[in-house]
Amino acid sequence: MKLYIKQKVFTIRDKFTIKNEDQVDVFTAVGKLISLTKKLTVYDQEGQEVIFLDQRLWHFLPHIDVYINQQRAFTIIKKFTFFRQHYVIDGMSWHVEGDFWAHNYQVMDQTEIVAKISKAFFSWGDFYEIDIADENNAKKVIAIVLAIDIALSSSKNNAATSGSNNH
Repeated sequence: MKLYIKQKVFTIRDKFTIKNEDQVDVFTAVGKLISLTKKLTVYDQEGQEVIFLDQRLWHFLPHIDVYINQQRAFTIIKKFTFFRQHYVIDGMSWHVEGDFWAHNYQVMDQTEIVAKISKAFFSWGDFYEIDIADENNAKKVIAIVLAIDIALSSSKNNAATSGSNNH
């Protein structure tokens, strides 16, 4: 199953649409307008909350708690490394590997591929293509992709802030 996540540009808060292979909207993700950390809620087409991502405050590196159907499912934790991005999925047997700077990575369960994620570079806003092996894992994979997007965004914002303080 393929899904496509497209970030809307020129909005006050984070907003994403998630489409299926037929380009039909299946989910919408909306960020909280005023918050100390990133919070993102994913709604189905009936307007029901299906995923909630909550970035923890007071952590040196991003920790994003993921709630699916209002139950805490797992936490995405960005680990400190010098030369490449590394993320841990705490609460699941899955792991994420690949080139995060190029936004080409895979979600793995042991040696089985759960999903392949790639990002288009020449588009307005972020645009991800997700190829999911089992559609029953769609919500978990969407949550992982959006959590990594939040973590990368936080890293860019922190780098920009610290860089601007040097002048």
